[in-house]
Amino acid sequence: MGNIIARAVTRPDIHPNLIADFHTQIDAIAEKLAANLAQFRAHAEQINLRIAKYESQVAKDNHHHQTMLEARMTLRALRKKAGRLENATKKRGIPRISGRGLPEKKFIKDKRRRRIGPGRIVRCSERASGGSRVPARRSHRF
Repeated sequence: MGNIIARAVTRPDIHPNLIADFHTQIDAIAEKLAANLAQFRAHAEQINLRIAKYESQVAKDNHHHQTMLEARMTLRALRKKAGRLENATKKRGIPRISGRGLPEKKFIKDKRRRRIGPGRIVRCSERASGGSRVPARRSHRF
């Protein structure tokens, strides 16, 4: 559009009113563009505010998630400890199903009991082998 005006200024055959009309049109377009730009800037500001809000929310959620994980781990540890205490108070020599709160090691504090594979914990005296430390064969455990 600037081209037309430049040519219009140099050419006397184009009427001055036409040139003035072009100028008013250009001013109107410029105003419209400026208004659009302001609107876009305001919209961008709104979006940035929303992003900031979401980011803070995500940070808060992450913190909450971390807290929940820690609480869950603590709860698991407490359950395990409770299971161990429960086992310690049981009568000795009664076989118990393994895997419920028992410590993950081969010999348990009461050395008469020993884990045989994935099955049960059995006292040595209850084995067919007559109380030796060697694990009894599966076929004659009792």
